[in-house]
Amino acid sequence: MGIRMKFSFGLKFLGLTICDFFTLLLFIIAFLFFGSAAIANAPFPAIVVPVTTPFESEGAKRIRNLALEALDKFILETKGVPAAERPVFKLIIDFNPEGKAFTSEFGPAYDLAQSLRLLKNRGSLSIFGWVHGEVQRHAVLPLLACDNIYYSKDAVVGGVIGDSGEFLSNTIRTAYDEITVGRFAKVVIRKMYSPDLVIVKATNPKGREIFVERGEDPQGEIVVQAGKEGRYDFSTAKALGISEQEPADDLGALASILRLSAKSLGDATASSREFVPWRIVLTGPINPELFERFKRRVSRAVGQGANCLILQFECGQGKAESALEIASFIRDLEKSSRVNPIKTIAFHTTQARDLSLIMSLACSKIIMEEGASLGSMEEGLITNPETRMRVRAQLEELLQDKIGAKPEVKLLAEAFLNASSRIALVVQKITGEFKLIDSEDLVNQPAYKLELQIKPFAKEDENKPLRLRAEQAVDSRIGVANTVAKDVESALISENFKPESVPISGTDWLDELAEFLTHPWTRVVLIMLAITCLILEVKMPGVSLPGVLSAFFFVLFFWSHSQFSGQIFWLAIFLFFLGMILIGVEIFVIPGFGVTGIAGILLVLGSLGLVAYGHWPKNPDEWVGLGKSMAPYGISCMGALVAVVFIAQFLPSMPMTSKLFLKPPDNDDQPLFAEDELHQGLAGLLGSIGVAETSLHPSGKAKFGDHWLDVVSDGGFIVQGAKIKVCQIEGGKIVVSEVF
Repeated sequence: MGIRMKFSFGLKFLGLTICDFFTLLLFIIAFLFFGSAAIANAPFPAIVVPVTTPFESEGAKRIRNLALEALDKFILETKGVPAAERPVFKLIIDFNPEGKAFTSEFGPAYDLAQSLRLLKNRGSLSIFGWVHGEVQRHAVLPLLACDNIYYSKDAVVGGVIGDSGEFLSNTIRTAYDEITVGRFAKVVIRKMYSPDLVIVKATNPKGREIFVERGEDPQGEIVVQAGKEGRYDFSTAKALGISEQEPADDLGALASILRLSAKSLGDATASSREFVPWRIVLTGPINPELFERFKRRVSRAVGQGANCLILQFECGQGKAESALEIASFIRDLEKSSRVNPIKTIAFHTTQARDLSLIMSLACSKIIMEEGASLGSMEEGLITNPETRMRVRAQLEELLQDKIGAKPEVKLLAEAFLNASSRIALVVQKITGEFKLIDSEDLVNQPAYKLELQIKPFAKEDENKPLRLRAEQAVDSRIGVANTVAKDVESALISENFKPESVPISGTDWLDELAEFLTHPWTRVVLIMLAITCLILEVKMPGVSLPGVLSAFFFVLFFWSHSQFSGQIFWLAIFLFFLGMILIGVEIFVIPGFGVTGIAGILLVLGSLGLVAYGHWPKNPDEWVGLGKSMAPYGISCMGALVAVVFIAQFLPSMPMTSKLFLKPPDNDDQPLFAEDELHQGLAGLLGSIGVAETSLHPSGKAKFGDHWLDVVSDGGFIVQGAKIKVCQIEGGKIVVSEVF
């Protein structure tokens, strides 16, 4: 009967808890569902993606992500359709949403071309380039990477060099050949950057018309004369086999050519991205505290709709591990949404040095302040060999994102860490191609001559790791940074932002409170107080203040970490509530203390540690890190036990706190039990009638005659002052029921 009454109460207790838990769970699901932005895709297997000018590497990623998002959905929706009957998904790249497409930077254009080539590898996809304006300079390259090119009647493509007088290195020329191989005649493409070429029409041995240079067929029909680099209008492009036969002057005409619904194709157009900028200033040493502040400020900015973060670095030395974490966090911002990633622009100030290099390189763009420098990490800054290897690997990866997969990547990464490295910029004497080499190797490469000594650049750099000055970092031949600005206002203007309209995500009083509450020792004290009050609530039924305070302290803990949230935060909340449920089952349902209670405690501690750690462990080292983040809460538990013992021993007798505790009458001649009752046991109490002196939920105090007893209700809640009856004796436990 006792077990049944316990179980009955346990179900009532759990009923309320589970109800509250599932209410919270439904709220979380609703929040995640309605708070997530979804990309709307047209029912037709097509999407139109505009290319903004000037090109940037971030734009290439966006186009690829948009296409993948739409393609994945298309494949899912046509999963049951036989492969032979499934239509080909059409990706239409609009190269002229702003009338003219151009860029003087080869790197971003090549990135976009390569992204389109990678998309083709997915299969079930055709890529169409649509030109209804001018496409000039290196913007030509990604256009040529498309499967098919459609012109409007007024479109013009070509003029890779233009008025710049740029000398194309062999690397760039090879890239143009690589992107267009097997699709267009080489001479047709090379004419776009070689004014002296003459294109003639010839006939190959199989009788097909082909286009070659004049020297390959002196008798051939001249199609394009020498004198100017190739700039092809619709008729010329059609004659040279660049454009398809039908002009597409508008989206409706293009839809008709591709046999798509004009309305559906219009609905499938991905809107041009509008940037909402916020500025975040990072100062002080690079450590976990800086990382936490940074995450909170990013969270605040993104919460206000920001999708472009200008990160003003004014930080210096610190912990390499924290710099790596911040860099990884910055890179992940672009992956936070495949469709609308967050663009990051580093404004590298004169105060930024050492480890700030890693964080700046993680941004999609770097603007150097006049007089600033990248690098100069002191030799003694990173002493741990394993950490040093991680930093070198991260530098190589970040540099590869900036300058591509070149031999210079390893050379630069090593030079940023090693003071003995020597780097020089050299030029090939015949082709004019530039590259970075170890200075000592120059004597072994007679085909090259010294253009610029990068390190050491000056006498003060002789015994220090590489420090790229602003003018060196932005040099197109090195290409680590993008541009130089006088100050942050000039940097914002260069990005087409109005400085006065760009908010700064700084600290406020809530931010400062959160920083205080997330301090390691503050967390320990906070959890100790929460656990202490929770124990007191269980041991002091009828006094609600400890329970309220416990809930308040736990809420403070989770609130202070909620700004780091994401899925990990909600997982921690779930584990916390599950742990509390198991502890409740152990206390109120299952006799003794065993597996359920231990599991509940571990889940609670694990949830607290997971919130503090910030992410789910991915390797053994990170599991150890999670364990270390849980360890302080062991101190909290021990502190809570000491606090409870202290409270039980001293506070009931203190004048200020005695009213919070129940105690028996002061009459010494009224013992709880007579001596003969103690000898006879408690069996004689069965059927006795008494009064509940406290609320019983389920335990509390009751009075039978002149005796005060600790009792437990038979499963229900009994209010203070109710008439009760002893219905069962279990060892030393007295079970009572309410008398109506």
